[in-house]
Amino acid sequence: MVEVPDTYLTGRKPEDFCAMHVRGDSMHPDFRDSDIVLVLKNHSG
Repeated sequence: MVEVPDTYLTGRKPEDFCAMHVRGDSMHPDFRDSDIVLVLKNHSG
């Protein structure tokens, strides 16, 4: 489980986010292998 910081929740619910585990180094140096990133889901349809 990943906790969503309260400052991110302004007007949003925790379920508006998902956490992803980074594999590989293609996004280095911003993200590294084994980092966990928090992503805001796009609800536009």
